Amino acid sequence: RKLETVKCSHNSCSKMDASLTLLTCVRSLDLSSNCFKTMENLHNCVNLMSLDLSSNRISSTARLNERCGNLTVLKLKCNSLTSTEGLDKLYSLEVLDLSGNLISKFAEISRLGALPCLEELWLKENPVYYASKYRVQVLSCFPDPAGLRLDNQETSTKELKLLQKQKESEEHLAARVDIMACPRVAP
Repeated sequence: RKLETVKCSHNSCSKMDASLTLLTCVRSLDLSSNCFKTMENLHNCVNLMSLDLSSNRISSTARLNERCGNLTVLKLKCNSLTSTEGLDKLYSLEVLDLSGNLISKFAEISRLGALPCLEELWLKENPVYYASKYRVQVLSCFPDPAGLRLDNQETSTKELKLLQKQKESEEHLAARVDIMACPRVAP
């Protein structure tokens, strides 16, 4: 039998040391509630599908896709993230928990619209969460908002109607701009 699940939460660990490189068969790794600031030594975890790094001190996810490209579940709740850089290339992600971070720009959420398999997204308790029309703004970043659960809530019919109305308004505005941009032909 091979080791498939490792739980090392609540250990006050501050560094992801080289011992992680030995976890080549592990599919689920729980390193939550430690003191990690950076994600290191995950490059040999080629079978890793689920990674929980909640409640650490992580401030960057840049290049995470180069280390953990097969993840389907990623929990980064309660860290210090301001950016989603690197997450937008984790194309197998189905569940992403970013709640309780420091994400303040919808442009960071917009990057996540490139994730074709994403079904669940958690963003509660980020600065963007408190913005006006938060849910509609987030859902508008995704090509199929009906298939996304945001903060453990299905997308409502009302939200889908608002998104459709918003899309039609943007298309109408774009058409007007195109007409205005056409050169006028002199008689």
